[in-house]
Amino acid sequence: MNQKTIVAIILIVVVILIGSTVYFAISKNETIPTPRKIEQVSPTPIPTTSTTTELIPPPAANQQPEITANYSMTSCKTDNQAYFKIKELGIKVLVDKNIVNDLTYEYSGKTNFELGSARLSSKSLTAKDNDCSAKEAPLGVILKVNGEPTDSANKDYYQSRQSMIKQFDGYFIHRSGPQAPCSSVEETIDYAGQLYYKILLLDNLQCVAEI
Repeated sequence: MNQKTIVAIILIVVVILIGSTVYFAISKNETIPTPRKIEQVSPTPIPTTSTTTELIPPPAANQQPEITANYSMTSCKTDNQAYFKIKELGIKVLVDKNIVNDLTYEYSGKTNFELGSARLSSKSLTAKDNDCSAKEAPLGVILKVNGEPTDSANKDYYQSRQSMIKQFDGYFIHRSGPQAPCSSVEETIDYAGQLYYKILLLDNLQCVAEI
């Protein structure tokens, strides 16, 4: 091996050593990157809606419902109905035409508040039991009362029975009862109920008219 070859090999080794030294020096100076912190994000709350029910206050204790008279009799005239007259009260009541000739009443005169009343029964019902006569009012009572329900000492009573009242000029008509069965016989009690149902079924109080 000649001298030139030896010198070349030495130079190559020196270059390799210098390069390695520089590489390791640079590698030591490099910093390891800090791991990225993962932030915990709170979930966005889902908006909630609340339903509020508006409560309508009841009417004041001294507030009376409006009572209006219905003088139109057009809707009350049908082929299945007929008027039953109570002359002493000056009114006529619409009922099932099959019982209009069977109905009876007993009139009672004026009192401190009432302008008169009629206790209702029927001929066929009285024939079944004498205790079911009109005197006992087995089909109820129709009263003619002075003024308006709000003027009466019994205004709370009338206020709770608006469907049984019809107002006229200067007075109102009220239907009441019956209070108890007029007979102890089951068949008679059932028959009285059938008659009473025929009176109530026709909404006859709204069809009351003056005569």
